[in-house]
Amino acid sequence: MTSGSPIKLQKYPLMGVPEVWFWEDGTLELYHLREEGYERIASSEMLPELDLSLLKRCILFGSFLEALEELAKGMGERKN
Repeated sequence: MTSGSPIKLQKYPLMGVPEVWFWEDGTLELYHLREEGYERIASSEMLPELDLSLLKRCILFGSFLEALEELAKGMGERKN
């Protein structure tokens, strides 16, 4: 994941990056590489089972440990 704007997408196809995530101003945007370039997507194609709303909540935590605990808790709830 990177911060910044979709303008930065131009450099990623050259590196063969299949999916790019941007976090900016509390918003998470995902893009997946297609033949014609990057297309904005609603959920990850690389990690289809990832709960993006849970990830967004965890990113906003002030503490890495609290974020990790929330992520583990949230992932555990999905399994049950």
